[in-house]
Amino acid sequence: KFYQTRDGKLLLDNNSSEQEFKFRNSNHWIVNNGLKFEFGFDIKNTLNNYNHFYNEYQDLLGQKTPSLVMNSKLNTFKAGVFANMNLEVLPNLTFVPGVRADYYEYNKTTNVSPRLSLTYALDELTSLTASFGMFYQNIPFVIAAQNDNFKNLKNPKSYQYILGFNHLLTESTKLTVEVYNKDYFDFPMDPSQPNHFLFDQAVTENLFLVHSSLLSGGEANSKGIEITLQKKLAKDFYGLIAGSYSKATYKGLDNVWRDRVYDNRFNFAVEGGYKPNNDWEFSLRWLYAGGAPFTPFDEAASRASFKGVLDETKVNSQRLPDFHSLNIRADKRFHFEKTTMIIYLSIWNAYARENIAAYSWNEIDNQPDKEKMWGLLPVFGIEYEF
Repeated sequence: KFYQTRDGKLLLDNNSSEQEFKFRNSNHWIVNNGLKFEFGFDIKNTLNNYNHFYNEYQDLLGQKTPSLVMNSKLNTFKAGVFANMNLEVLPNLTFVPGVRADYYEYNKTTNVSPRLSLTYALDELTSLTASFGMFYQNIPFVIAAQNDNFKNLKNPKSYQYILGFNHLLTESTKLTVEVYNKDYFDFPMDPSQPNHFLFDQAVTENLFLVHSSLLSGGEANSKGIEITLQKKLAKDFYGLIAGSYSKATYKGLDNVWRDRVYDNRFNFAVEGGYKPNNDWEFSLRWLYAGGAPFTPFDEAASRASFKGVLDETKVNSQRLPDFHSLNIRADKRFHFEKTTMIIYLSIWNAYARENIAAYSWNEIDNQPDKEKMWGLLPVFGIEYEF
């Protein structure tokens, strides 16, 4: 049950059950060292019983949405077959074509997804990779079950392209560089919110709400570069350094491209540890992410309704402050004959950075407010392995 903060109004009453039964078969046939096959099938049966009450509410654009009682069963299945071939064309060139076909009983659709990858070894230490894949995704059941007409919606699909470079710097240190581009099509969109991306609603409103009409007109794109330097535990030290630059955008029903809520642009991570012996281990993790886009409030409209109303002319036009945080940890191990006890102390956000998760509307004080992440937090724990 979800209640409105200011007046205690019931917004959502959800008394539902969701069950899934999955079966998968995978087979491997090795013809020789240069030719291998993998093939199989999988089946997923879904038994969902939705008993939802969505009360009348004001959405983030200030629009009134009528109440809805959803009392329906969604019993359906999805079946798929897949196959791929691993062919060593030359001693240093591997060719892997594949295909997958899925049938989705709920909307009576069959999707065929080809995939292809190539790996070229320049030498024993360096290799280049290239891959392409087509992928389909079903609309979340909690949305699909809201209206029988939603059976006519298309399954969202994506085309993904990846180029990679791998180089072994030492026996324990590997450098990986990947460049990717992903194009997405046929996302469901609400015509009453033509400039908002429906699949991001779970982030902006913390749940999927009711929609009376949806169209398969949304598009999106994600592209970027990722660089990773990884050192395995060869002596006393291990570590990982990873950085990326990415751009995630979407096109609404108004044909305007905008940044998605996941568009942090820059991400950087440093993880590592030191194990002087089998009894002690010291580790740390430092994370950095650029500020995610958000839509500011129309403060005049929000104050008038005592509820946050977004400024529709500035969708995802502003950004949260950058995020960064340091976690440190020390482990002490006590070894017994057949068991091990570990006592550890961890400090989260060790330098007490004030990171902002989002801006929300405080319905009690009737003004914008910050949603802060954890401050400095010590964590003590005991683990027992046997």
